[in-house]
Amino acid sequence: MKCKILILTMVFFMLCGCSPSINEVGPKKEVSCYSEKFFECDGKKEISIYCDFGNIEFFNWDKKTIKLEIKKKIIGVLKNENLNEDSDDRLNEKLDDFKIELIEEKDKLNFDIKYTGKNDSSVNKMVDLKIYLPEFIDVLNLHLDEGWVKFHDDLKGILNADTNIADIEINKLIGKVNIKGNMGNVSILEGRISKNSSIVKNIGSISIKSQFEEGGDYIINTGAGNIDIKASKDSKVSFESIGAVEKNDFEEYNYPTKVKVNTSIGKISIKEY
Repeated sequence: MKCKILILTMVFFMLCGCSPSINEVGPKKEVSCYSEKFFECDGKKEISIYCDFGNIEFFNWDKKTIKLEIKKKIIGVLKNENLNEDSDDRLNEKLDDFKIELIEEKDKLNFDIKYTGKNDSSVNKMVDLKIYLPEFIDVLNLHLDEGWVKFHDDLKGILNADTNIADIEINKLIGKVNIKGNMGNVSILEGRISKNSSIVKNIGSISIKSQFEEGGDYIINTGAGNIDIKASKDSKVSFESIGAVEKNDFEEYNYPTKVKVNTSIGKISIKEY
């Protein structure tokens, strides 16, 4: 009962003070609603985010709170059945079909952001999220059906990401990453990736510039897409590639650190920096 009360309370605060705005988007209209919320996070080490449709940006800050900046958007044209004209009110009503829940469990916080309305092919729905996280978060679990994800600051710890159709861009990763998904590109611009990390996509290109922890096993795999890897020139890493290898600057295959690289349709490029 206590957990249910907490969820309902958080949903109420999320939706309060959200004034819809209307913009013209070509022949369609966009209605949107902005709100923000702060959550105490002292002692919380693991954050889970579940989102149906969203563009998510992550930032770091030195506070013991999580800040969410939320912009709910509906883009489309809905006809009023009686007046046979566009109805802004009906689009506005669909904003309320976005539900945001918070579940708190000991050292964990779970955010669930979902669209509960009826699917309508004439309407696009999306949530733009800007999330500010404390630096002491150890584990970030991300479940996204459709959209994109961008980490603007250093990502430290463990990232577990499960997506359907989404691009993921990480500015700098220091830690372990486990990414799996259907469609979408993955890029890590800089980093030091911990052992036993994996990136597996059905369709999408993968681009990584990073150091690899010695003694670990890594899997980088896509069904259709290019794989571009840049590793430090003094890395003692063996790359085991399956697919069309365009270039491989690391020809030693006896190091204990193994990176298995596989693409069925695409090219593989492994370069030193």
